[in-house]
Amino acid sequence: NGSEIFTMPSNSSSQTEYFMRGGNDTVKVNSTSQFLFAYIDGGDGHDTLQFSAPWVLDLSQISNQMMDKVENFEVFKVDLFGSFTTANTLTLDLQSLLDFSSADHKLFVSGTRIDTVDLLDFSDWTKSAATTTIAGIAYYDWTNLNDANVHLYIQSAITQVI
Repeated sequence: NGSEIFTMPSNSSSQTEYFMRGGNDTVKVNSTSQFLFAYIDGGDGHDTLQFSAPWVLDLSQISNQMMDKVENFEVFKVDLFGSFTTANTLTLDLQSLLDFSSADHKLFVSGTRIDTVDLLDFSDWTKSAATTTIAGIAYYDWTNLNDANVHLYIQSAITQVI
C-alpha cells in the first residue's frame, strides 16, 4: 500500500493487465509500450501516468475502447522527467478528460515551460486567478463552464495553454 514506481515493460502484450496497489503510484510509459496492455488500474490514491519520451498526444483522438484500458489515474505527467529541452503537447477536450479522469472528474497535468496543453474547446474553460498548491506543485484550476464539477489542473510551469 505504499507509493510504487512502475515502468511499463516494452514486451507488454494486449492480454497483460496491471493493477497498482493503494498509495500514490507512478506508472512510466515509454514510446514502445504505449497502450500495449489490456488494462491498467492506478488503484486508490493520487496516481500518476508519466510519459517518458517526447510526446504529441491527442486524447480526443483516442477511442473510448483505448481510454477504457486506463483507470484511476489523477495526474497526467507529460514532461520528460523534468527536462527543459524536449517539448511535449497534450491535446484534450471535455469528453476526453471525462473518459480519462477518475470519478471525481479532476485531471492534473504536470510539465515544464516548453510543454503545451491544447484545449480543443478552449472557450468552454475558465482559468483560476491564483494557483492552488497540491503535493508541493502549483496548479491553475481550469473549470469547465458547461460542468462546474469538471476541473483540469495545469501546472503553473506550463505557460502554453491554447
